[in-house]
Amino acid sequence: MKQLFLFLFLVLAVQSACARSGERSGGSEYWPPVMKESKPWTRWWWMGSAVREAELERLLNDYASKGFGGVEITPIYGVRGEESNYIDFLSPEWMEMLSLTIGAASRNQMGVDMNTGTGWPFGGPHVTSEHAAKRLRFYSLERAAGDSIQSFIKGFASKQGETLLALSGISESGERLNLLQQQAKPGGFDNGVWTLYAATQENTGQLVKRAAPGGEGPVFNHFSRAATEQYLDRFDAAMQGINPGIRCFFNDSYELGYASSTDDLFETFKRRKAYDLSLYLMELSGQGSDDITGRIKADYRDVLGKMLLENFTETWNSRAHSYGIRTRNQAHGSPANLLDLYSLVDVPEVETFNATFFPFLEKYLAKNGTKYTESNRLFRKLATSAAHMKGGRLVSCETFTWLNEHFRTPLYQCKPEIDHLFAEGINHLIFHGTAYSPETAEWPGWLFYASVHMEPNNPQWEDIGAMNSYITRCQSVLQQGEHRSDLLVYWSPDEYNHSPEGLELRLSLHTAGNWMRMPEIDSLYDKGYQFDFISDRIIASCEVRDGRIFTHGKVPYTAIFIPKLQRIRLETFKKLLQMAEKGAPVIFSNIPERVTGFRDFQMQEAELAALIASLRFDEQRGIRMASRGEGSVFQGELQQVLAFLGITRETLADHGIKAISRITDKGTYYFIANHEREGIDAWVSFCRGGRSALFMDPMSGQVSQAESTFDGEAGRVHVVLKPGASMIIFFTNEEVAGVDPHPYYREEDKMELPGPWSLKTIRGFQAYPTDTLLVKPVYWSDISGADFKRFAGTCEYSTRFHLDKIPGDNYLLRFEGVEASARVFVNGQEAGVLWSFPFEMKVGHLLQEGENELRVRVSNLGANAIRELDRRRTDWKKFHDINFVNVDYKSFDASGWDILPSGIGGIVELVRLKPGNCL
Repeated sequence: MKQLFLFLFLVLAVQSACARSGERSGGSEYWPPVMKESKPWTRWWWMGSAVREAELERLLNDYASKGFGGVEITPIYGVRGEESNYIDFLSPEWMEMLSLTIGAASRNQMGVDMNTGTGWPFGGPHVTSEHAAKRLRFYSLERAAGDSIQSFIKGFASKQGETLLALSGISESGERLNLLQQQAKPGGFDNGVWTLYAATQENTGQLVKRAAPGGEGPVFNHFSRAATEQYLDRFDAAMQGINPGIRCFFNDSYELGYASSTDDLFETFKRRKAYDLSLYLMELSGQGSDDITGRIKADYRDVLGKMLLENFTETWNSRAHSYGIRTRNQAHGSPANLLDLYSLVDVPEVETFNATFFPFLEKYLAKNGTKYTESNRLFRKLATSAAHMKGGRLVSCETFTWLNEHFRTPLYQCKPEIDHLFAEGINHLIFHGTAYSPETAEWPGWLFYASVHMEPNNPQWEDIGAMNSYITRCQSVLQQGEHRSDLLVYWSPDEYNHSPEGLELRLSLHTAGNWMRMPEIDSLYDKGYQFDFISDRIIASCEVRDGRIFTHGKVPYTAIFIPKLQRIRLETFKKLLQMAEKGAPVIFSNIPERVTGFRDFQMQEAELAALIASLRFDEQRGIRMASRGEGSVFQGELQQVLAFLGITRETLADHGIKAISRITDKGTYYFIANHEREGIDAWVSFCRGGRSALFMDPMSGQVSQAESTFDGEAGRVHVVLKPGASMIIFFTNEEVAGVDPHPYYREEDKMELPGPWSLKTIRGFQAYPTDTLLVKPVYWSDISGADFKRFAGTCEYSTRFHLDKIPGDNYLLRFEGVEASARVFVNGQEAGVLWSFPFEMKVGHLLQEGENELRVRVSNLGANAIRELDRRRTDWKKFHDINFVNVDYKSFDASGWDILPSGIGGIVELVRLKPGNCL
């Protein structure tokens, strides 16, 4: 007995010398205040806009209780049988519902965004034929002369729905004439034989896709300022000059099909490019040499992009600002330079589509047949770069679009996707999405066809608040201060735009692997270098002060890198040399010898060659360097040059850690996550450090002081991070008080919790399984009986176990399998929610000597219940337009699905933790 007492005394003494369990740690003051934007928001589908005041209030109360910070209203097609309840978009009744929504949201400390349209892209019943989206068509006539030319011209007068924009001829000798201008000069082309080329314009005929009532109609011409203004005038009329309380107008991804023209295309082109595009209709229509055709088309695509930027994005942005409303914009899919589009708006937004591969989650996703994303990871850095370069606080993301098949997306699959976005610089998540669904609607309620259903009819809704709390803590940190990179990386779509194939080219999410192929930058990313992309337009406005490059006049960078290119704009090359002359390091992978575009390209390339020849490179320490004024131009292996310049990388990447930092006046925050198969237990270096390093656990909110060292600039921290886990580390030079040392533990004894276990239904849909006694915890979907296999909802597992002695309070409760989330109670007290890997939590402070009770309320997915509905041919898919499709956009049918595991499976164990390293 004396020996046991001595053992317990020594254990408790060691625990006091080290750290107490995190549940007792102070440090709450290190978490930034929670704002509406700190919390996740969600796209709120108003199906048929068949919304009612009482339901709006009820749902917003529910959303707020689960930790949502706001909603983005997007009206969409309706539900069969509800037609009499539809409300036309922007009608007085619709505006009243908007006002009621804003009021209810405000009472719940929530915000409201509004899609400036219904469905996508923007359009509607008020869009006239004049302002509808336009496309080019091409015609040609070979060996024309005399009257045949006149007949060819007159023929277009009889074409229905087409307007002749340009007409040119090429003679046998190669002479080119603008024949529309030449018509005023009779006889100018009477002699000889000509090949004629004509460009006409017609409406694309595209209608708003998935439109809501009152939003049906043509898509408007985004390249026309007049069309944009006419479209937005409808909102002026509805809002009557007053902002009812909208935070942001939202524009979804550019999805105009075949839009390639506008009335003043050829005039605008001539003004911008200083040559007559109509003379090169042959090349624009796809004929001629690949080089000349590519140059002509690159110029055309550049002009088209700038017309989108100025005539749509700038106009839309300005109109919103006139109401005191900010803008959220998805630029991807458009033909413009995405960096420039993102830089114009208040909140640049990207999108995820399908799932990302995470090594630690591989076997869990394989059973779901997960479809992995086609998008390129560098694509998302365009939006974050645009924000970083101007010191913008928010970068949003349409999150979870088709993350998995309907009803098969567990919260534990969501977490690494969230972490991945955070590490890439996203800090304002907008879920895709939540459908307004009245309480009277039978399960599964009203649903959008392409969504991870973050709504009350999702069985995991009971636990979504835990995920939202995690997101809120992370975003409260990641919206602080600024993200700083030392390196700018030049990016332009010009190389892609020089393709002689096709006409307009769109920079879409699904083709990002083609237009964002940058192996040098992928390697840079993998090695942990922080960088931001920069465009020609932003380079043109950069300032160099004291050898540093300032974007938008305020955010400093150390150097700029131009990846491997065949061609570059001459004015950009000149600006880069000017930046070097003022002291900024300019690094080339190779020095491109060709210029973009067509006009005077031979003269421009001769001038480019002369500028290149003026660079006198010497080799120093294996690096080619040419002095230029106060600075230098470098060429060579990038990482070697960066080391020479003192630009360091985050060696966290060597451990497989994903990370991003935010710099504030009080210190530097790092968000880190481990998505590898193995855990991390190592001393890890950080580029930016401080005298103290705090662990801030976004899962629990606990704060503790880490083992760390600091050399005056960089920091080293002892990091323990299991697969799937994440952490925030805060480095500060300020005095830290009231925060306990972080408890570093090692696992010691393990105890498998014995049976019997009881299982009972708490809440659910489609079936209510009977209470059952189990010898050991098994998935309820493996229990015999139809009700267990078709049930969606929450069941409670419970058991009792005995502990003779509890030497300290350091115990871990671990579950081998949880499908899909679990709320844990120990001795009547809630211990927390397990919704992601690793499925374990500290419970020592809740244990007691003698008998203990464990209750675990597990919520599964909706898949098994939906399977049953489809097996019975129940008519639950009752939506207009596309109705309901699967992840491959084919008719949805779950009747052939296998039963998904639900509940607890495998070993449940209590692990005693032994104190390890301490400060």
